[in-house]
Amino acid sequence: MLTKVELNEVDAGLVYVTDARTAGDKVRQIPVRDAANAVNRYPIVVLSGSPNKAAARAFERFILSPTGLAALKKAGFGAP
Repeated sequence: MLTKVELNEVDAGLVYVTDARTAGDKVRQIPVRDAANAVNRYPIVVLSGSPNKAAARAFERFILSPTGLAALKKAGFGAP
């Protein structure tokens, strides 16, 4: 949807604020009332069938580390 807005193929679109930020001045963001109440949750787990569990666990540890959480916050994501 964001690309369609950037290319003026649609009048408006609803995208995540983190996505809209990447578009810079190509799009105009309009705040949504009570948007703070619309929370999406993204669980992180290592799949039991993962072909590389060690790498998956390392990625999970990184994301949940202070460095990973800081990167998520900088990108506009809230704390898990």
